[in-house]
Amino acid sequence: MNVRSQNLLAMFIAIICLTSSSHAQIKASPLTSHSPQQQFPRISGLNPKTIQDHVNAVLAKRESQDLDKRKECLDSGMPNAPAPTYDETIRTAYLSPHLLSIDVRASWTGCTSYPVVDMTEPLTIDMQRGKALDWRTFFVIGFFEASSDKGSPITQLYLHHAELTPECNAIVNKPLTEYILWLDSQTGLMIRPALPHATQSCSKLVSIPFSEFKNHVNPALRRDLPASMRPANPLSQLP
Repeated sequence: MNVRSQNLLAMFIAIICLTSSSHAQIKASPLTSHSPQQQFPRISGLNPKTIQDHVNAVLAKRESQDLDKRKECLDSGMPNAPAPTYDETIRTAYLSPHLLSIDVRASWTGCTSYPVVDMTEPLTIDMQRGKALDWRTFFVIGFFEASSDKGSPITQLYLHHAELTPECNAIVNKPLTEYILWLDSQTGLMIRPALPHATQSCSKLVSIPFSEFKNHVNPALRRDLPASMRPANPLSQLP
């Protein structure tokens, strides 16, 4: 190994040590879970403990809701029809002292009028308040508001990355379009429009690098973004 490589390695190790020393006390476990367990992570090492208890209560409630949803689906089979199926994957995608994002994907058949494949149902928690994140407080004021008959700034950012067909662009580029959002420590902001079933084909999931949306984030939270802790477990990545 040459001197330059040694220096780069030393710098990389130093960065890891700094990150670990400042944030190692906050942990999420398990990092991943699948049906039938469908276990959402629990947080440890977050202070004050009262906030940690609130965060874990939110996670426990969502876990219970998803387990009930799976049971209801599997119990709803019709006579002489294939048995319903329900599969869910839960992955800790982003963890920092301020935010926890859970990437949840669900697929099911036989319990609704149409099969659902890889439905995104994420959960992001404000770790300072112990409750689900209000994305309008995460971004700067006006980021979700449309100033004309066209879409809001978040819509324009999404369309810039989505490269939709003209037809889908017209469907998404409207003032009232809402979005499904979560953070991923390896890719940035995950975003897709929350569209009705009839136009779901236009709900393309895209990732936006941190560098391209950071200036739209509430200044009080911008410093939190580079501090996100990438889950070390390689099984935490979906196929």
